[in-house]
Amino acid sequence: MQKINSHPILEVPKPQKVSFKFQGKTVEGESGFTIAAALHQAGFPVHSHSLDNRERSLECGIGKCGACEMLVDGQIKRICITSVDGVKEVSEIPHEYAPSVKSPHKQNSIKVYKTTVAIIGAGPAGLAAREVLLEHGVENIVIDNSPTIGGQFNMQTHQFFFFEKEKKFGGMRGFDIAKTLAGENHEGIFLNSTVWDILEGKRIAIKNIKTDEIYYVEADHLVVATGAVPFMPTFENDDIPGVYTAAVVQKMMNQEFTLLGKNVLTVGAGNIGYLTSYQLMQAGASVKAIIEAMPHEGGFPVQANRVRRLGIPVMLGKILLKAIPNEDRTGVIGAVVANCENFKPIPGTEQVIEGIDAINICTGLVPDDQLLIKGNEVFGRFCYGVGDAIRIGEGTSAVLRGKQAGYEVLQEMGERYNYDEYLSTSKQYIDSQQHPVRVIDKPFQPSDERKAKKPFVVIDCLYGFACNPCEFACPHGAITKTSTSTVPHIDYEKCIGCMECVYQCPGLAIFGYHYGKDWIFLPIEYEATEGSEVFLVDNNGQKIGEGIIEKILRKPNKTNVARVKSKDVHNDDLLKVRGFIVKESYPTPIQIKPSDYKSDSKTYVCHCDDVSMEEVLEAIGDRKFISVDEVKHTTRLGMGACRGKRCIKRLKTALIPMGIQIVGDATPRGPLSNQVNMGELFPREVPETYITGINGKAKRVEKITTLVAGGGMGGSALFRYMAEAGLKPVMVNYGRGASWRNIAGGRTAFSVPEISQIAAENHQIFKDLQSVSNIDYRPINYVSFAHDEATYKALDESRAWSEAHMIEPKDFRKEISPYFSKTIDTYRAALISSNCWQATPGKVVDMLRKI
Repeated sequence: MQKINSHPILEVPKPQKVSFKFQGKTVEGESGFTIAAALHQAGFPVHSHSLDNRERSLECGIGKCGACEMLVDGQIKRICITSVDGVKEVSEIPHEYAPSVKSPHKQNSIKVYKTTVAIIGAGPAGLAAREVLLEHGVENIVIDNSPTIGGQFNMQTHQFFFFEKEKKFGGMRGFDIAKTLAGENHEGIFLNSTVWDILEGKRIAIKNIKTDEIYYVEADHLVVATGAVPFMPTFENDDIPGVYTAAVVQKMMNQEFTLLGKNVLTVGAGNIGYLTSYQLMQAGASVKAIIEAMPHEGGFPVQANRVRRLGIPVMLGKILLKAIPNEDRTGVIGAVVANCENFKPIPGTEQVIEGIDAINICTGLVPDDQLLIKGNEVFGRFCYGVGDAIRIGEGTSAVLRGKQAGYEVLQEMGERYNYDEYLSTSKQYIDSQQHPVRVIDKPFQPSDERKAKKPFVVIDCLYGFACNPCEFACPHGAITKTSTSTVPHIDYEKCIGCMECVYQCPGLAIFGYHYGKDWIFLPIEYEATEGSEVFLVDNNGQKIGEGIIEKILRKPNKTNVARVKSKDVHNDDLLKVRGFIVKESYPTPIQIKPSDYKSDSKTYVCHCDDVSMEEVLEAIGDRKFISVDEVKHTTRLGMGACRGKRCIKRLKTALIPMGIQIVGDATPRGPLSNQVNMGELFPREVPETYITGINGKAKRVEKITTLVAGGGMGGSALFRYMAEAGLKPVMVNYGRGASWRNIAGGRTAFSVPEISQIAAENHQIFKDLQSVSNIDYRPINYVSFAHDEATYKALDESRAWSEAHMIEPKDFRKEISPYFSKTIDTYRAALISSNCWQATPGKVVDMLRKI
């Protein structure tokens, strides 16, 4: 564990130093960075001990589990998202800890923000939805528990794939895309804020984890862009310090500038495994190997090639069985792996990989969809899931789905928008999810005559998928890509060998050659020195020859181009070269040897409550099906701080090879990034403060003489009399309400004489309106049924101030309708009121407009 002081892509800041106490020792951190980073850099990777006293460290790195909860100045905080600024003391939480009693803030008014659209998550999907809404003048509020905008994109140092008609995001790095999406105006983006529940009435409950303020957002529409949580498979010692998910590795490395290991084993040969391994190398680590349980690699071939070119071996059909801890269990020194079929280890094939100090788990993601489930219950069709919250995919897909959801909100609101743009975005979103399909067997090459004439490039992109920054890269229009299912094509008559495309390919799959000078032009995103001697390698990292770096051409996007002079490879053999490795940095072979491995410790499925696989299997017995709820209630699995986000998926996956199925899912819970205390929800003695106009239309303040809230019979009558008295009242009502019914007609039979008198006055108004223009006014009788003694008494008393008479059930068919059912015995009497009326609502409203 060490501080990263330089990086080939990222600017490493030099912030002010701050310090705090930990276990009686002074720990130095950096302002703006997390407590977790400070502790790891100081050599303290253990943040807590489990119920069984196991050492624990970071697990998700993004505030969505409880592994890193510690006492920070007496308050429970998740140190992976808590800054060191202002902190005096950090300590482990004792097992029997109980928080101190605090008096509720009864005199502090709770803020309630009113908006049209609430967006949970300021990552790529949420920001893309916000961008579309702002372009169409729709106010919105974005809520995110991080201190910065961008979500997971802030961790991504690589260039992104996009297929675009006009260049915008293609070739940009993740953190730059986040800045572009956010724009200059950050109004309405609430950071350090976690949604702890979604309440009835479309009210979103939020806590600011920095200030501890509780507040609410009320919206008509909800976009859920909560992303995903990393998936950790079950194996021995899977939560010991030194075993980290890719999210932790990337967060600490690319945001906190903390390297968690120098010699790393990566588990998972998918895009995440490739990219984190590549980024680890950029940050100064050595990735000893990538192991994959499947018999084939996953992810994009170009991502795999960039890793293999570094000499990192990819070992297929290997499964991780155990992380080998050091003596004090504060780190790892090795791993036990075995050959496997269908994720089942093959006995007798166990091996030990030595010489490692960290294990990078890249075995996929699980949608963090619990708020989406709750949102659907409360908001119904006005709830929209985006990004990884609905489907795990590339960052490209997250951006496009966010834009698509923005258009869907506009559709539901009835706002005007460009439907063709919506269709185009939708197509791009679908295309972005396609798996690369091989189109050609080998890259296109120029003719022999053209090869000898001048420099040229080769695009080693053999698979069709949604990416085309190379089209925009060529200043001469030599590169074309007609669709997402084709590969780039080079017109060598137009190509002059300028090498502008080499550094602009997100997959680092374009290479330049100059036969006359034995030059190779290769993309480089790590530190190297001009004059260094190198091994020339192919896409598998195999040595082809030797060369020397003559020149490193610095580029604005920091993907530089190395001009390498070949010593012993010439002419067409040059085309086999796809990369280089500096001789001094050429990786040593991985240390691996046979093992007589036997399990000597429990495998814990639930880390929060130390629920072992053995306990779960005992509860299941000989059954092949069991519900999530039964597992929870018998073992407590899924009832800890992570709220089942991680362990239930772990259990389901671990039981599949055993032929056991877990039915159902956990009850959806909000992602508590901090505890909400009962006292914080104590009723206040002051009214709530409503805040409007955030990121939307400016608030308009109207000074009025009288306000009538509610357009029912009482409100409408009050409005009328106040208007006649010259008070200039303003009446507000939600929807049509009872006021619409008043426009359609009325009755004079009410339980109190005052309202009856109002109705009689209103009746006269309808008669007067009919004399001016036809509103289809006609007098009618009104029937009120008495189904019990209390109702009968109230109706009978109303006859004293209204024109009405009571009838018995035997007269219902005579006075109400000849079709009244003889078998109904529900009512004991009915009141027939005269002097009631009806009119056509539309005609009445039209008449009122005219006069």
